[in-house]
Amino acid sequence: MKMARLAIAVLFLAAFVVFLPLGCSSDDDNGGDGGGNGGSITAINYVPLVVGAHWEYQDSLNDGSYDTSTTDITGTTEMMDYESYIFVDADGESDTYYIQNRSDGIYQIVLPSAAKLLRAMNTIQYEDTMVMRFIPATFNIGDSWTVYENDTIYDETVYRYYMSTEFVQQAQGFETVSVPAGTFSNCLKLFSTLNVDMTVVMLSDTTDTIYSYDSESHGTTWLASGVGMVKYMSEESESLSVSVLISYSGVSK
Repeated sequence: MKMARLAIAVLFLAAFVVFLPLGCSSDDDNGGDGGGNGGSITAINYVPLVVGAHWEYQDSLNDGSYDTSTTDITGTTEMMDYESYIFVDADGESDTYYIQNRSDGIYQIVLPSAAKLLRAMNTIQYEDTMVMRFIPATFNIGDSWTVYENDTIYDETVYRYYMSTEFVQQAQGFETVSVPAGTFSNCLKLFSTLNVDMTVVMLSDTTDTIYSYDSESHGTTWLASGVGMVKYMSEESESLSVSVLISYSGVSK
């Protein structure tokens, strides 16, 4: 499903790449969990949380070639007083993160080992842990929400970093999406906007800015009800990046 990996990747790569929105080539649909009729949408329908679930994706690379990656839910654990599903992404290296179904939304938790660039950002529950609300529990088409925001200052060797991050998503509608795993109707389309402002100064002279960065970047994710993420598209400095679902299993309880 790669939901957490995509959000985290946007946050960590924000200072180096720019994502531009790309639409799906198919026509819009009216439907999907009541959204087409103006009713509220239930997030958990688009984020299957089933131990043993497996997804395989084809990912485009910058040189025009393709690679494959997998996502598996390997079990559950208690974290921050919530049942947390253990997700493992693998594409030569493995990344582990945690998904929680809370009363106000679907959360993704990244522990310090996977959050090195933002290790100074603290939460009330766990130090140096990133807590992101990927989708509210219920919402309507057109709604926007904050996934993650933080202002931080941290020192490393001879430098001081000032970093401001705001990651927002919007539910834009429903579309039919065709990928190697099949054709999925009424896919929920989420459009993300990430604003990052970074300034680097010397510790010896904090009035001297040696590097500054200010960007707004975007990405688009399509989620199929009962399946999870079926497609993700972005563009980095004139190179197209696409992730599409090849196969999946075990998503039904």
